[in-house]
Amino acid sequence: VPFSLHIDPSRIDAATIRTFVPGASIPDIKLNVSGDISGKVRNLDVNDLRIESESGITAIGINASINGLPDMDRVTANLLLNECHTTTADLAGIIKSFDRSFKESSIAKYAPGETITASGTVSGPISNLKAALNVNAGGYGGINTEMICKGATSGAPKLSGNISGRSLAIGKFLNDTTFSSATFSGNIAAQLGKNPTILVDNLNIESFGFKGYDYSGITASGAMEGKAISAVLNSQDPNLQVNGDISIVLDDNARNYYKADIRLDRADLHALNLDNRDTSLITGEIIADIEQTEGPVFLGQAKLKDIRVRLGDGRHDLGNINARAYFDNEDQYNIEVTSSLADASYRGSSSVKESNLCM
Repeated sequence: VPFSLHIDPSRIDAATIRTFVPGASIPDIKLNVSGDISGKVRNLDVNDLRIESESGITAIGINASINGLPDMDRVTANLLLNECHTTTADLAGIIKSFDRSFKESSIAKYAPGETITASGTVSGPISNLKAALNVNAGGYGGINTEMICKGATSGAPKLSGNISGRSLAIGKFLNDTTFSSATFSGNIAAQLGKNPTILVDNLNIESFGFKGYDYSGITASGAMEGKAISAVLNSQDPNLQVNGDISIVLDDNARNYYKADIRLDRADLHALNLDNRDTSLITGEIIADIEQTEGPVFLGQAKLKDIRVRLGDGRHDLGNINARAYFDNEDQYNIEVTSSLADASYRGSSSVKESNLCM
């Protein structure tokens, strides 16, 4: 079927559509549209299609070729996003027109007044789309990504590719002066749906600002599967040299699990703006395997090995510190701490008020 459509700059008002389809659930949205669509249904060309919101603040400009219609399983597309801009406030208003229960302030409060632009390409069959996108938020930095999306129309689409962020103003975005900006790059794979899984590999953090200090030379890999999070971290920052494994499981039955094996070769807390003293250095190793039950009750053990601290008044070798927490045969809660400096033990119920503390 040959098809040719030229759209002069036109206004689409959902209120008009509802008069022709009474009772239909149609969003209360107003759009401005222009462009050309031509070809055959199975082989369409879209040229200079422009869709913008009523305010004109949000707009999308598209050139595309679409093959395979009307069979969605055979559709392939090549899409060029040559113009896209919006603000969080205008975007929130558009979402509100589709969902009256949506709170516009939930996203409008972020990057207020900043124009967000995007450009890129999307190509391939619906079942295996490739996208290369560039998003820029002016004074808030930008993100580049190249992704493959498999099963876009399924209930659990899969994403894989790489992503990088440049000068992302995290503190400004969150309105939190504790953070400044971050620049990073890495590979990501994710499966969305009911049980989402996210894998991050070779995450390279070139810079990350926290409490007035710019961290650098940090690499990490990790995974999030449901409520389980694991990470391998390595930092060669001049003032924070650390490597280790961390895993966290947040259980539905109010039981959380924490494991850590961290080697701290150097942490200059003064240089990191975490301690006001002129000299504040820590080295050592931390090994922990802990379970948190209902309330502030922790079970398991933790070892601090070869802990050395250098403060303004001298050097302190704390040596090894071992801590163990458990319930005994009489259902009493026990905490035992042993170290080269002092030993301590606690026995009682989980309430400190009823405890017996011995040193």
